[in-house]
Amino acid sequence: MRSSGWPVTAKWLVCLAILLVFSGCTQMQTFLKSDSNSAKAKPAKSKVKKESYYVHKVRWEGETLSLIAKWYTGSQKNWKVLAKDNPWLEPNEISTGHKIFIPRNLLKTKKPMPRDFVVATKPKHKVQKIKAKQADEAGEDLSESKADALEFVVP
Repeated sequence: MRSSGWPVTAKWLVCLAILLVFSGCTQMQTFLKSDSNSAKAKPAKSKVKKESYYVHKVRWEGETLSLIAKWYTGSQKNWKVLAKDNPWLEPNEISTGHKIFIPRNLLKTKKPMPRDFVVATKPKHKVQKIKAKQADEAGEDLSESKADALEFVVP
């Protein structure tokens, strides 16, 4: 006479199993959707970086975005484009080892930027400060002729 209790228990177990399956399916579907979206986004993003950018590695002290832009694109004005395409980079704090992504559509050359280009394009006011400092250390007055005669090294 206890046999009537078994079908009721079985019905509850079946209902519970169905509920678990349906609740698990909705969570699994959400999980799969988020995984497939992130998997698609990552390769596409890395492909875009590799294909549409040339990578410049900063090798010399004194390199600036405007110098890099001038060398690779032919125009200093493109420093703003470089700043936009390298948002993690602080434009005034570039140091050796940094990688700068340069849009390929702006490239005029792929030759690495030589040290001579960095030194030759240093602002003149820095050169004058160096001359003034050397003259001061030598205990001399800085006249035009003496300033021109002084030798100096720009790092």
